[in-house]
Amino acid sequence: MVLFRFRPDTGPVLTRTVLDRLAELPDHYPAMQRFGLGENASERDGSFSHAMTMEFASFDDLRAYLNSERHEALVRDWFAPNTAARAIASFDAP
Repeated sequence: MVLFRFRPDTGPVLTRTVLDRLAELPDHYPAMQRFGLGENASERDGSFSHAMTMEFASFDDLRAYLNSERHEALVRDWFAPNTAARAIASFDAP
């Protein structure tokens, strides 16, 4: 799970580009079983503007995704430079 907020100077076109690149992730990772991405609709906490969830069968599949060159490049070139804050949590759901 990733919660994030775009930088104030990230305009709508660049925001859409980053979101589109994130939405392409499942196309490149067959081990990704479920994927969700959307704007935060919470009426209780607006700390983050967006949320993204991913589900993998194992932590090994998650690690392979996290350590892949495509993921690293997306984070380095698009995600990190355009987000002001993020929170990331990984957990094993029964």
